[in-house]
Amino acid sequence: MDALQKFERFIILLFPGQGAQQVGMGKELSLAFTEAKELFEEVDDALSYRLSSLMFDGEQEQLNLTIHAQPAIFAVSLAVLKVLERQTGLSIDKIAKASAGHSLGEYSALTAAGTFVVGDAIRVLKSRAEAMQKAAPIGRGGMVAVLDTDVEIVQRMIDEIDDIGVCEIANDNGAGQVVLSCELHLIERILDRTAKYGIRKAIRLPVTGPFHSSLMLPAARDMDLVLSQVEMYIPKIPVHSNVSTKGYHTLEEVRALLVQQIHSKVRWRETMELFVKMEPTHFIEIGPGRILTNIAKKMFPNHNLECINISTPSGVEDFLTKHF
Repeated sequence: MDALQKFERFIILLFPGQGAQQVGMGKELSLAFTEAKELFEEVDDALSYRLSSLMFDGEQEQLNLTIHAQPAIFAVSLAVLKVLERQTGLSIDKIAKASAGHSLGEYSALTAAGTFVVGDAIRVLKSRAEAMQKAAPIGRGGMVAVLDTDVEIVQRMIDEIDDIGVCEIANDNGAGQVVLSCELHLIERILDRTAKYGIRKAIRLPVTGPFHSSLMLPAARDMDLVLSQVEMYIPKIPVHSNVSTKGYHTLEEVRALLVQQIHSKVRWRETMELFVKMEPTHFIEIGPGRILTNIAKKMFPNHNLECINISTPSGVEDFLTKHF
């Protein structure tokens, strides 16, 4: 029985976004698999500096910078995907039925599905990070994760803030997690007000800007030009948009929604609710961290599906042992 005949699973791939970065990520993968090492070298070449050195042995503060964090997370996700394809002998369209990526992760999902080649995707991400940083320089704003609540309560809290400034819902992640993007002077106001609304926990995130908010509109204009100059291909599997929650149908739609994505709310909860109606057997998070895996587990505790993360050689081995 060949791998394809044996592989009878309905898998949906999830690709993490900024915030999942940790120094050391990808290092074991690079040492264990030639295809991962080659992917990291390709990313280094596209950037013209050794991002892999920063990822493997650098300083966390430097890795947290948007210009480093975004391509680094992308690189680990694509390395894992390349390893899975090589080890199984299957292309992504034989492994998974659909995919989605959280914010930055949408570029990982699209590249994994063949819409971008790796070098082009890295250059786009570099331009994206630079545009986002230019739109809201470090110190102007940030993001706060509000936990164990729902989007309606959070919106009411925002509406009742009487200070002037931008504070908007950036991510509706599901499982009681909502992320806000705020100008810097409003972040402490939010953290001080959570108890009044029955919110027990709020965490400032390790990101350098107020992403997915109207403060990113200048970056969207820059990205419109960048994406108009990049060659794209129809994805091999459905990739669901953060903006629409639905799969892309045309390359024009990919370009338009990626531009809109940079200043729009990430509708992750709705995307996951749409996915679960397809009755998948697995959600597999491809890349560093377990943020999306944990959200899926909390959202669907009573569904008969497995939620796992693959980001290390042991994760690859466990997956192959169970399913091949």
